[in-house]
Amino acid sequence: MRGNHFSGNIPIQLCYLRHIQLLDLSRNKLSKGISACIKNFTAMSERSINRSETKSRIHLYNVTYFENYGAFFAYYSLNVSWMWKGVEQGFTNPEMMLKSIDLSSNNLEGHIPKEFGYLVGLNSLNLSRNNLSGEIPFEIGNLRKLDLSHNSLSGRIPSGRHFQTLCQDISCFEGNNDLCGEQLNKSCPSDQTSAKSPEPEVHGEDSVQLGRESYGMGARQVAMADVAVLMASPTVFHFSQ
Repeated sequence: MRGNHFSGNIPIQLCYLRHIQLLDLSRNKLSKGISACIKNFTAMSERSINRSETKSRIHLYNVTYFENYGAFFAYYSLNVSWMWKGVEQGFTNPEMMLKSIDLSSNNLEGHIPKEFGYLVGLNSLNLSRNNLSGEIPFEIGNLRKLDLSHNSLSGRIPSGRHFQTLCQDISCFEGNNDLCGEQLNKSCPSDQTSAKSPEPEVHGEDSVQLGRESYGMGARQVAMADVAVLMASPTVFHFSQ
């Protein structure tokens, strides 16, 4: 369904497709937010899937009859091309190895649902070139490949071992001017030491009182200094004849 003219929000009915493993709605005109019901894609929440169940589910096998040759047991090989970062990859029988979602190049808005993190079987998630905003949820660090480039995301990119392997370079985060973190070698505002707040100015009667207190403290300090000098100086007595 890539490269059509679909518009509006993503149909809620898609969330009933529990066995879906490939969803490509890229290069359309979809808008609004991404529903949290994507967690219902249970086939994508598994790292592996039963081979025999998958084959029977999508009817890869078929029995065809030929007039001269009798029954013929045929095997259908399914080939799929999948685009990732401008590079097209081919997969044979992808139901065994490829589980991906591509919603790139639309007009999707709102936050990234943390429910994407439940789909631990995903090979790739491409949400690039949309209008998504907010922070990147920590939960999506459970995925394998990720592209969030060219959105309006903000805040610190979550750190940790999983996020270091999601993207080999900064290209999956580029085009989000308000993102920060070690992956971009860009400090976040919270990392900067806040400047010392200036002391509040004193006006009116408070300044007079402060002046009196300062004068009193100064006088006491002078008196104490005089005493210290007298104590430190040797005592000399002069006797008259």
